[in-house]
Amino acid sequence: YSFNFSNRFELNQEVLSSLKKLSKLWEYSEHVFHFSWYGISAGESALLSLLSRLVPSSKYSVVLKENLWLVFDEPDLYLHPEWQREFFNDLHNYLPKLFPDKKIQLFLTSHSPFLVSDLPKQNIILLDKDDDKCCKIVTESKLDKTFGANIHTLLSDAFFMNKGLIGEFAKVKIFELMAEINKLNNPQLTTVEAFKKRIEIIGEPMIRQKLYELLMSKVLSDDKARKRAFHQSELDKLNHQNSEE
Repeated sequence: YSFNFSNRFELNQEVLSSLKKLSKLWEYSEHVFHFSWYGISAGESALLSLLSRLVPSSKYSVVLKENLWLVFDEPDLYLHPEWQREFFNDLHNYLPKLFPDKKIQLFLTSHSPFLVSDLPKQNIILLDKDDDKCCKIVTESKLDKTFGANIHTLLSDAFFMNKGLIGEFAKVKIFELMAEINKLNNPQLTTVEAFKKRIEIIGEPMIRQKLYELLMSKVLSDDKARKRAFHQSELDKLNHQNSEE
């Protein structure tokens, strides 16, 4: 059976008690009741599910051995970047409350640089695939002092991003724009303005400036009349902007 409680349903102690009595009727049956979180995001659901699964084990904390190994496979999956940044600290604070007086060793897998930033290098093993698609340990990496490292620095390492730090779609479009500008030959001012608008939406300042310089090299040719027309157009724009202010 599947019950979908809306956020208007009050799951009080009386209801919980009734559900427990019903569940005992099917004590030897699996999946009699299926509970799911309603009206929350995938990240919230993943985090709640992960932490709640540890609670049953904590009830046997007295009989558990002094040293505990906990293995988490991509526990930060689905989490918002800010939650990924806070995840290890939250886990560090949460686990001792569940397992008091225990020495806990964590084994975590992750693709996130946020987790790397919370761990010293000697506690990190980098994995990749070889030519045969088999798992191998990465020994050649520029990642040195990872603990407290800047996220942007970690991302720029080839282990995380070996094909640049911008989206592939944007990268393709920027190269296409560059090729179009290179093909220009004595472009009309209206054409130049259209290209400038496309350049202006690029977020990376260095790329934007280089494309603008490339465009200007096509406009400011040896034709003096074209130079005057272009500069006059730019001056008219400035005057229009000042008049509006």
